Amino acid sequence: MLNRQSNSLWKPLRPVVAAFVLSVLLATNSQAQSNIVFSWGDNSYLQTNLPAGLTNVVTLAAGANHTMALRSDGKVIAWGDDSAQQVTLPAGFTNAMAIGAGVNFSLAVRSNGTVFGWGDNSFKQGSVFSIALRSDGTVVAWGDTLDTSGELDVPPDLNGVIGIAASYYHALAVQTNGMVVGWGDDTSGQRNPPASLDLTNAIAVAAGSYHSLALKSDGTVVGWGLNDQGQISVPASVHGVSAITAGDQHSVALALPLSPILLSIAPTNGHIRLQFSSVSNLAYTIQTSTNLINWEMLGTATDSGNGQYQFEDTNTANFKRRFYRTAL
Repeated sequence: MLNRQSNSLWKPLRPVVAAFVLSVLLATNSQAQSNIVFSWGDNSYLQTNLPAGLTNVVTLAAGANHTMALRSDGKVIAWGDDSAQQVTLPAGFTNAMAIGAGVNFSLAVRSNGTVFGWGDNSFKQGSVFSIALRSDGTVVAWGDTLDTSGELDVPPDLNGVIGIAASYYHALAVQTNGMVVGWGDDTSGQRNPPASLDLTNAIAVAAGSYHSLALKSDGTVVGWGLNDQGQISVPASVHGVSAITAGDQHSVALALPLSPILLSIAPTNGHIRLQFSSVSNLAYTIQTSTNLINWEMLGTATDSGNGQYQFEDTNTANFKRRFYRTAL
């Protein structure tokens, strides 16, 4: 379930953080605008519980109940169902440049061109069928000779394709005009986006078992099909998306974090306490400066749950003004 990754879609603002005596403006630095991973839907195998180390992620892949992330340093991080060792990476594995995931197995291409696979290999796996995108913008499909749900029946007039995705029994293609075309199983309405979505600006697609996702050119994500685990209920905090993938009943996106929003400032015993809100379960560090040029580490913000954080500066008495910024 590989995705076509888009280029940078958003140019985030980089406001500064300022504190003048008791007047404080909280904002982010450039590090906090790095893409982060969001996941939603079924969590039976902890496939939406994001592990540590998910920084500098460049692309994603999802199997049935596991997820993979590739970092810019070539490290692969995998989490979720490990019943077939599909998230247990081979010892010493490094220098990955591309990743993919099947139902219960994982794949990676290293920078030297070699391909590694791990997990279930009982059928020498690629699951029911496969599709490929030709250089001329057409699509071919092969696999299950029974063609149970029409998954091999690529629409004969399909052309101008720039991205594809396939799941158990349905497939998706996105065209240069931003339209999404699907074929195969449609028992849960996963094949074609409903007219209500007015989807004419898609740039990438992802296919789950019975749900589908599309990444739009404005950096937002829409979903259709089965939603019994909330797999197409895209969180409001997901924006500025650059990559998507889908598992059996969960979805994953690589996106920009929302800028922290200042909630309150309170003096306490000569200290300054600041509270802010952002996306839940992020690890924020706080940097401080007196001149907006030289920055030093103040500490780590305390996550108090529900996307709320706080930190204290115990040294404000020694400065006429103080600047703060967050970093991930």
